[in-house]
Amino acid sequence: MKNLKLMLVALLMIVLTVGCSKDKQETPSSGEVSPKEVINQIQAELAKAYDVSLEDGVLPGYALIDMTNQDEMAMYEGIFNPEDIKSGYILQNLMNVRSELIMVAEGKDAKATESIKSSYEKVLSNQEATWSTYLPDQYEGIKMGGTLRLGLYDCYVKEGTKAYEAYQSVNVKERHRHRYEFNNQYKTILENAGLEFSGINPQTGLVEIIEIPNKKFFIAAQYHPEFLSRPQRPEGLFKAFIGAASGLPAQHFN
Repeated sequence: MKNLKLMLVALLMIVLTVGCSKDKQETPSSGEVSPKEVINQIQAELAKAYDVSLEDGVLPGYALIDMTNQDEMAMYEGIFNPEDIKSGYILQNLMNVRSELIMVAEGKDAKATESIKSSYEKVLSNQEATWSTYLPDQYEGIKMGGTLRLGLYDCYVKEGTKAYEAYQSVNVKERHRHRYEFNNQYKTILENAGLEFSGINPQTGLVEIIEIPNKKFFIAAQYHPEFLSRPQRPEGLFKAFIGAASGLPAQHFN
């Protein structure tokens, strides 16, 4: 992380220098390098190191976020000031939340560039706070025993969802035995893409249930519904699944 932070600062200084030089001359210098060119070069080097090919111009397993596109920047809403950013890109790993975040940006002036750097540091600080609070040792140095979310936890179920149809209640308690959690940084961007977060643990804000509303049955749970299911008393999600497959209401299987 330290090396990439240093890379970021160096790249920002290069871009800032270019930006300042533009203010002093009307004709662009032939030696100017845009953030897009820099991030593409970084991707090319990483692709070579990982021995993979870019897919539609993006490193596999990563999101390439245009910092001037407010829809793409939804997950960073309230952190970066759009007025500061002339051009910029964030290369972010989609799977490993404790991966290094690569950002190359051009500020509109020196003050804007310092603001962007400060916002980047805030993103790293927020991530570290999330990892240390909810995801300890989740992605490195994992050892059995100390990092599981184990036992009975509350789940608030959103009304009007398929999960609510399955449970007929907004308050559910389910048993857990897992160590990985959903990274809430991606919650807004996935909601905008159509994913429904229909179950949330009220104490921590951690995601418990997701679903795709326009599918006949697409529900996934963080907990283990089989732990509380019995032959004569099937758990709600199992009843809902069988109901969707058979065309009968879930209550038919009570």
